[in-house]
Amino acid sequence: MAVILRLGYYHCLTVIHQASTRCQILEADLAGSRLDGIASSTKLTITASRSTLLYLHKVLPVVNPECFWVVLFYAITAVLTLFCNIISNPRDSDTNHNMDLLQNVPSLIRSIPIRKLTAGEVLHLQYLDVFTAELSSICVRAISKSQQNNYSLNLQHGGTTSIYPMQ
Repeated sequence: MAVILRLGYYHCLTVIHQASTRCQILEADLAGSRLDGIASSTKLTITASRSTLLYLHKVLPVVNPECFWVVLFYAITAVLTLFCNIISNPRDSDTNHNMDLLQNVPSLIRSIPIRKLTAGEVLHLQYLDVFTAELSSICVRAISKSQQNNYSLNLQHGGTTSIYPMQ
């Protein structure tokens, strides 16, 4: 019960603070503390999602098999939150950490204690495995494209192609 309570807490943090991400479109119109509040809420959302996945890795051995679908719900919510953040901010300082968490989700899902599953449930799990792997793949491409765009912009504005500064 304590596991589900903590997962519920992380989920509430994510959902409540995720509302602020809808305000990012208006960032240009905002100034000062209002913009800081949105950034703070976004960070809380990402932290709660990371915490969900890290906590699941730690507690899965003691989770009741009957809680499988509930645990999966929390994991997928965290995955989608991290995915959206990586796509929106591919050059963020936490992107590599978030990618590691995202790429470990298929193995996390496979390690959730399971009672006997029906054929339909097995099919859903296979779909989730492919789905989470595809989300990771999309993120890798977004990060790569962002790095290429940054490199191109640097060259256009007199940047150097070398790792050493021009003398």
